[in-house]
Amino acid sequence: MFASPRADICEPLQLEAQSRFLTSTRFLAKFWINTPIQTEEPLLMDFHGIEALLGLPEFRVINQVIRPDRLDLHLARRDPSIVCPRCQTCCSRVKESRPRCLRDLPILALPVLLWVHMRRFECSECHHRPWETSETFRAHTKWTERLYHQVRAEFLGGCPGKKLARRYGLSARTVFRWASAIPGGRPNPVTTPTSQLAFRKHPCDNTPLIGTF
Repeated sequence: MFASPRADICEPLQLEAQSRFLTSTRFLAKFWINTPIQTEEPLLMDFHGIEALLGLPEFRVINQVIRPDRLDLHLARRDPSIVCPRCQTCCSRVKESRPRCLRDLPILALPVLLWVHMRRFECSECHHRPWETSETFRAHTKWTERLYHQVRAEFLGGCPGKKLARRYGLSARTVFRWASAIPGGRPNPVTTPTSQLAFRKHPCDNTPLIGTF
């Protein structure tokens, strides 16, 4: 009878054969075909859920782009037509479209940019080409009213301007300007004790000057 092979000799041979099999071209080809490719693209949110979060009944969401530093939402008015301001005829033929960018409150900790696509119609009666207008957003504004009031309230409540700028995708100068726009909203100025004030005279007419020279 033949003696059984030793275990210390068989185990290295089995490991070597297994290693050759795992690195063979045939096995790798089957592995990549049967294995789903994992992508790092973020999952898109449901349009109805976004519309519920926005609370803008005049508009509907037509597209979304999730970027590393912000969320872009593309909106369009729900009404498919407008009334011609000249002849009061219903205009439904779209001639062109132009996006308008506004900043809004963050969603899921991402600053939001609203791209509102405003359409230009052509009247079939008088051939006038009016632009549609929005009842939600004021003309020539680049932010929503709720974002303005939210940032201003947090700034006057003591939150640092740089922190608000990072949170809402704004500049520190814009945050300070919003807080200072309405009377009473300007931050408290830095006061200097009287003991630290210096008194000088103007070199021309000897007018007393007070300040921190």
